[in-house]
Amino acid sequence: MTKRGIAVCLLFAVLFLSIQEAYGQERRKSPPGRRRATSGNYTFSGAGGGFLFFGTSLDLSPINPDVEKMGISPMKENLIGEGGYGFAYFSKYMKLGGMGGGGTVSSSGEVDGVEKGVDFSFSFGGPLIEFSTTVAKRLELFAGGAVLFGSVSVSLSREDAPLVWDDVWDYYQTGGTLLPYSTTELTCSYWGPYIYGGTRINILRWFAVGGQVGFLKGFMEDNWEIGELKLNNGPEYKLENLLWQVHFTFGG
Repeated sequence: MTKRGIAVCLLFAVLFLSIQEAYGQERRKSPPGRRRATSGNYTFSGAGGGFLFFGTSLDLSPINPDVEKMGISPMKENLIGEGGYGFAYFSKYMKLGGMGGGGTVSSSGEVDGVEKGVDFSFSFGGPLIEFSTTVAKRLELFAGGAVLFGSVSVSLSREDAPLVWDDVWDYYQTGGTLLPYSTTELTCSYWGPYIYGGTRINILRWFAVGGQVGFLKGFMEDNWEIGELKLNNGPEYKLENLLWQVHFTFGG
């Protein structure tokens, strides 16, 4: 595991222990049968969801050398993406839900009159469990984990001449016109644990803004694929990423 991954794991442990201690103190203070209070505070108690923006730094060292051989610039490794999530409380401190998202970095250019392009896409989604505690009237600390499933893909394109509407239809109707355009998508799937921690500000009783940082360790499949066909001798891709998130929650 990388040093960044170890640091995130330590942060997760500290947050989890803090939440556990807060839960223990609340249990000792509260009489039996007391339910989550909603009057006079701004914490969620039922269910909610919203959208998120995330950022991560990709390892494109196995891909960019081949991109440069196409005659175009290498892709940038910093990716900004978006997604969504939802949850429901199952106890005062615990909620279950799910999250998902994705993003793309690209490079393109003209080489000897030919338009070439490459897109690298990263996606994820899966169930999550999260623990939170209120440390002030509007402020929560939370920590959680998820099992994420997703893929990384490389989409290649080449356009030798401008595309014409009639030529596209003629190709599929009679096969008489060879299209001056081609595209290929290479995909590799993964699954892996994701742990995270962060803070949430409950601005209104039904709206909150939060931020978190987490670490994803992806276990990649052995082979890249084109459609359902396996691609031999593909590069080994490592997925050990920090994910920074900002999310906007609606609920009650």
